[in-house]
Amino acid sequence: MKYLLIIVGSRDERPLSPEEQAEEMQAWFGFNAEAGEAGVLLGGEALVAADQAVTVDNRTGLVTDGPYSEAKEVVGGFYLLDVPDRDTALEWAKKIPPTVTVEVRACMTFDDPGAAGG
Repeated sequence: MKYLLIIVGSRDERPLSPEEQAEEMQAWFGFNAEAGEAGVLLGGEALVAADQAVTVDNRTGLVTDGPYSEAKEVVGGFYLLDVPDRDTALEWAKKIPPTVTVEVRACMTFDDPGAAGG
């Protein structure tokens, strides 16, 4: 089953020193390596700052600069994992560096009768 691990941080966090940033990145690289070696990592990306986002409202056609929400927390990236169950997804989420919050969501599966082979 596929799970999306959504990395959430705060807009109000103080910037890390270069030394802190290097240490933090090593923790992220370690998670990436462990998940990759375990064969559960399908993909993942870090996102640019929320102030560089563009929002498209398909209901109205309105395109605006900035994120959809003015919330204090922002999505900073994600991982897509293929694991057997929710408990396993939660165990992987707990391995992510402790400087962020991780939202764990199962991906829905849809049958597409028009898909090749379907």
